[in-house]
Amino acid sequence: MAGKLWELLILLSGKLKRAHDFYTLITRKENQEIVNDFIDNGERLWQKLKTLLSACEKYMWNGAKSCEKGIQMGRKSGAEFVDAMFNADKEWDNTEKLMRGGKTWCERFDINCEEILRRPDA
Repeated sequence: MAGKLWELLILLSGKLKRAHDFYTLITRKENQEIVNDFIDNGERLWQKLKTLLSACEKYMWNGAKSCEKGIQMGRKSGAEFVDAMFNADKEWDNTEKLMRGGKTWCERFDINCEEILRRPDA
């Protein structure tokens, strides 16, 4: 699942960057509005990712060790982070929701925006 999430984030990031890069070249107002809506929705997905990462980060403290210099994060902390993201008792529902939303966004982006970005002056 982690690999699928990683792949999805790469796709989302690439498509969103492409939309940002080509937006100013789009000549038709209607097409600009379509792409702008996708940019806004893609940015909301990134915000949901940041919220999810913050929630999972809180679990990292469970794996932190106390030492002379204070608290030290290590392998166990990283494992707690990953466990939080993919554990049904923790943040899995939010992870799954983000993945479904990202997959849907990418599919809809391909259908609605790909041709506009290939030919922004059409």
